[in-house]
Amino acid sequence: DPATNSIYLLCLDGDVNYFNPYILVFCRHNHDIKCILSGRAARAAIFYITDYVTRMALTTYEMFSLLSKAV
Repeated sequence: DPATNSIYLLCLDGDVNYFNPYILVFCRHNHDIKCILSGRAARAAIFYITDYVTRMALTTYEMFSLLSKAV
């Protein structure tokens, strides 16, 4: 838009439109988009993603119970 000096991107695929509330609800996706410009931000993002993906479903008391049985 020359008046506002902005670029508006057109998305023709309904699965890519992360502002669509129906897609958010029915697909259950976490659409958290962030621009990473520095090495520090990249390391923080990698740590967060790795921690998020590898998290365990066990609660703390279940973990302690398993550890006590192993000893």
